[in-house]
Order: sequence, then structure tokens, then C-alpha cells
Amino acid sequence: MLTAMTEAVSAPRRQLLAALGLAATGARAGAAPGVLRCTLAELPPFAMAAADGRVRGLYLDLLEPLARAVGLELQLQVGPLSRAAHDLNLGASDISVMLPNTGLGPAVRSLGPAFTLQPVMQPRAGLSLRSVSDPPELHLVALAGSARWGLLPPGSRHRVTYVGTPQAMTGMLRAQRADAALAVRETLRYGLLRWGMSAADLPPLLLLTPLVADVWLRPGLDEALVRRLGEALGALVAQGLPQRLLRRYGSL
Repeated sequence: MLTAMTEAVSAPRRQLLAALGLAATGARAGAAPGVLRCTLAELPPFAMAAADGRVRGLYLDLLEPLARAVGLELQLQVGPLSRAAHDLNLGASDISVMLPNTGLGPAVRSLGPAFTLQPVMQPRAGLSLRSVSDPPELHLVALAGSARWGLLPPGSRHRVTYVGTPQAMTGMLRAQRADAALAVRETLRYGLLRWGMSAADLPPLLLLTPLVADVWLRPGLDEALVRRLGEALGALVAQGLPQRLLRRYGSL
């Protein structure tokens, strides 16, 4: 059963978790027996918190069977991207799924790749894009936190407005208050659907360099558990679960 946690963890408590989590014994600091703690970045459709507090999403649909495969219950909380990385760094979260370059410390370990995601640049109605830099100066809209993903080439002259939700991002595109949206394809599709739109209503989009989302583990996690998780993830990938989930959520 999924346990949703919404309470904030105080700074002293985080420090204690970090100290315990990095102990040489590798004990899972602050975790109840049989629990695998997870903080996910709230990013539809990868992780979404409903009004009743329940969480669903593509990342969760991989992590739940992964936890079950090693006999553990997933204890989940969602928050900003920075918090998901912060909790892993401090040992307040045992596991997460996220893209690289998101503030992870050098001691955080990758269990392996989970999803290959396709970033896109979607122009507004009436605008055609020839490349990422042509036209050279555009007003883009993207989700907060995505600047760390390296979606734009170095030296880009585009101006980017960062917003909090996919619906706000595609709302700016719909109202032509931005020239193009910058997002992974599944998030763009989710945001367009909130307005009753699809990519077919807009000019052709540009495909950017694909990004790989890994399963990440906190420092000091028990090595026997790490091996079991690695074997379970390998089995799920071999069974094609990540690809099936991308197809399912891509059709939302």
C-alpha cells in the first residue's frame, strides 16, 4: 500500500537523518522496517498529487513494483524538484527517479537508467521554427527547475519564463504570451490536454536531445538492498515496463 506523506521535515530533523543515513553501518536512517522512502518531484504526468492527497504518475508506476519486488512498502512524498534532490543528498529519501543535473550530490548513486524522455520545443500558433536557434531570440516558457536539464544549447539568446505547472506553461502558449514551450513531450501533452488541445492544433515541434531519467539511491543505503533493487530494476526493464508506461501516459 502506498503511504502518502505531506508533513515538512524540520532542518534539525534533516540533519539527524543525514548523519544516520551516512553511517558506516548503512542503516536506513529514520525509516520504519519494511519501508522504502521516496521523494519525487511533482511533475505531471510523472508524479502528481491529487486533491485527496493520493499520488499517481509514471515514475510511481515503476517504483511501486520495484519496491514490491524486494518486499518493501513505498513511502512517498512529493514536492519541488529541489526538494527531491535535497532529500536524497541528506538521506531523508532512499530512492527517487529524476533526470541528471538536478542538484544531486556526488555520493548519490544511480541504480541505472529507467526512462528515455524526449524534450521538445513547441511553437505557438503562427510561428515556424527551423532550429533551436532560428529564430535566434524567442520568448520561451518552461517549468521551474527544468533549467538544470540543459535543454538549450550553451550561449542561447532565448529569454525563458519559468512557471509552476504544465497548464500554466501551455496557457501562455495558447494565449500567445510566449513564442514556444520547452518541455519533455509527456508534460507538454498533459498541459495541452488541460486546455482541450493537442500538438495537432499547433505548428510542428522541434525534437531536442533526448534525456535519460535514472533511478537514484541515497548515500549509505545497505549494499545487499542495493543489489536486490538493481536486479529487480533490471528485470522490470527487461520486461519492457518503462516503455509500456511511456506509451500509456503519452496517450493521456
